[in-house]
Amino acid sequence: MSVSRALSVPEILLHVFEQLKPDVKNLDQEREGICAVSLARSASVCKHFREPASRVLWREIPTFAVLVKLLSSSVKTVPVYVLHRNIQADEWERFKYYARFVRCCRAQTWEFDPEVRAPVDPTVYHHLSIQSAGQPILPNLEVLEWSQDSALITSLLFLLHPSVRWLSIFMRDNPYERRYESDDRTRHALQMLLNGIYIASPRLGHLALRGMPCFENVFPKIPSSPSSSPVDRSLDISRFWQLNTKLINKLVRVRFLTTLTVRILYGLPETRERPVLKALKTLVVNESEAAACASFLAAVALPRLGTLHLHLEDARTAATLWPKVAETLPHLHTLVVSSRKTGSTSNRPSARPTRSVIAVIQPLLALGNLRKVEIELGAWALDTSDDDIRQITQSWPKLRELKLRHRPSSVRPSLHALSFAAQHCADLESLTLPPVYHDGDVPTSDSAPLHPHGLQELHVDGWTVKAEAKDFTSHIAALFPHAKMTGVMN
Repeated sequence: MSVSRALSVPEILLHVFEQLKPDVKNLDQEREGICAVSLARSASVCKHFREPASRVLWREIPTFAVLVKLLSSSVKTVPVYVLHRNIQADEWERFKYYARFVRCCRAQTWEFDPEVRAPVDPTVYHHLSIQSAGQPILPNLEVLEWSQDSALITSLLFLLHPSVRWLSIFMRDNPYERRYESDDRTRHALQMLLNGIYIASPRLGHLALRGMPCFENVFPKIPSSPSSSPVDRSLDISRFWQLNTKLINKLVRVRFLTTLTVRILYGLPETRERPVLKALKTLVVNESEAAACASFLAAVALPRLGTLHLHLEDARTAATLWPKVAETLPHLHTLVVSSRKTGSTSNRPSARPTRSVIAVIQPLLALGNLRKVEIELGAWALDTSDDDIRQITQSWPKLRELKLRHRPSSVRPSLHALSFAAQHCADLESLTLPPVYHDGDVPTSDSAPLHPHGLQELHVDGWTVKAEAKDFTSHIAALFPHAKMTGVMN
């Protein structure tokens, strides 16, 4: 096929223009703007380029306001976008042409500021719905970030339809604007808004709610999907509801709830019959106290949980949490732990004796099915010896990813620790240890391994190795022939 003919095939052009728009999550704002300009210019080159380039350019938009700007002669800014006359036929055709390409509509960071109004007036959505004669405004929308000015505004429902799979709502709280709203009115309006989400998008997979604290007895009515074609549900309520017994009982009634993100600030009472979250596979706990997390694990049965993310206020107070994790979640395969309060960053020696990392996480060593472990304790200074790494790798032989990060003390692992990782964790693919310190000859082995280890990433940031560089490199190559070293050594 000639080049000129190939460049007239839409599928080929679409693949070419995909290269001009990498994943926006990995782009800075300047780079994203350059990509957008390149695609816009490509779309204007010729008729063959127009639609493939436009599909890529408009697939993910940073805010709904960019679409409203297409109605240039019918829109005014006062200071938000409003319609000041009927939409013209040519404007509407242009709007529909680009709207059908949108799969993801984001919201700008400033739209989540309670003091700033959303950029598009709510009446615009009503007029667009009338103009489209009841058809979806964004017919192929799948992902939506939304800033909700008030529970009394229902503009969101004009954008939702059955193809939407992911929705994040920020509930703005402006006490001045709602000073005349009664609590009952707001409560009922919010309940109907949440119910309307699942009526408009019955196969919505993920719902995240953030913003103002919500009424305790308000919870969306989530429909049950048929067992023949179940919809895995994911809820992020960590910045909206405070987890309590009433809320847990409502969560139990959500069928196929597989992922849950919560915040636990207070202890939960144990009941004679523990509520069971039968389908839950992933639990994310944000900004929570360790003791409260332990009480949650004691109060709720999680028979299928395989992934646990714990973002704790202070991991130094988690002595009662780790035994409860090991006791209640024996089948856990992924554990991620981080601590918001990370201790003092002062270089002054502490009057308290330094604890070893193995003493801190000892109960977790019973979880022999772990495949991924990330434990980041920030500036908490802990001893980590080679023997600690030996015990950890022996206890977790199925590991594919191991990340241990904390402030190093005077006791640090040496290069011998790497041999334990290679020996005990044959499937390990990524390894991050507390900064290694090695002063002496590089370890050698008389016998070569039967099979080369498959480690792909070895993070060496902050390592100190007082040996010849070629000897160190040869040692790493012998242990992990496929590994790429990342980070900066001292």
